[in-house]
Amino acid sequence: MFEGKGGLEAEAFVRAIRQKVFREGRQDADRWIAQFAATCFAGDALRWHASLDDDVQNSWKALQRAMFTQYPAPKRRNIRRDSLPAPAPRKGRIRVQLDDTGTIAFVSRSVGRHGQYFTTNNSANALQVECDPADGSKRIKLLNPTTEHDWLGISWDETPTNWGLGSPCWAVVVGVNRSNRKSMLSTSSRCEGPTKAVTWDIASDGGLIPIWEKEDGEQYPLEATMQVSSSKTGTLVLVFDYNAFSSLQDRPYHRARLVFESL
Repeated sequence: MFEGKGGLEAEAFVRAIRQKVFREGRQDADRWIAQFAATCFAGDALRWHASLDDDVQNSWKALQRAMFTQYPAPKRRNIRRDSLPAPAPRKGRIRVQLDDTGTIAFVSRSVGRHGQYFTTNNSANALQVECDPADGSKRIKLLNPTTEHDWLGISWDETPTNWGLGSPCWAVVVGVNRSNRKSMLSTSSRCEGPTKAVTWDIASDGGLIPIWEKEDGEQYPLEATMQVSSSKTGTLVLVFDYNAFSSLQDRPYHRARLVFESL
């Protein structure tokens, strides 16, 4: 789903569409790709898409160019890296904001019986984390977990059979140790699918997008969604495609936005 939050989201969306059409062998179906992509716009991006000329809406090549013009990449100053001091690590917590209700919660420092992180509406119980801009891995370090794990990771309920947009597969947020090697992996998760520490794209406004990378190097941006209880706490779930996932659930899940909030 693309909501028009900025250049980083636009790049992740275009990459996800390209990966899907490559897997389906439809790289040359320019009109079909554009029409498929059109089903994935929401919010301000949906209104922007509706204002485009028909020849842009019906051509994936033209639509990509229009998106990158409308949502440019963040400007980068051309400064010698060796002339800059190393940026300091940032400590904070992860805010979870529901798109439709405006409910705000935080990722809790406690885990459920299956090892997954829940959310809490009490900021005092929030998980504290650290992002180190100098760490090229873009991982998130745990500062006050209730388990003996170092990094924020993801664990799939089961091995996905369908990757990317259109897939209903889901994962939970868990704690993992320093190693991603299967033989050495330690995690809080009791799920049966793949588990590892992942990279997190952090936007200039603090928005967090988790990225799962397969062994072949393909990367998949994930969406956050949450099921809310009466106490305004809930189960945090990460999915490839919110619509594909939520359509198969008996109870409603709300699309959510993850934000790094500095302390």
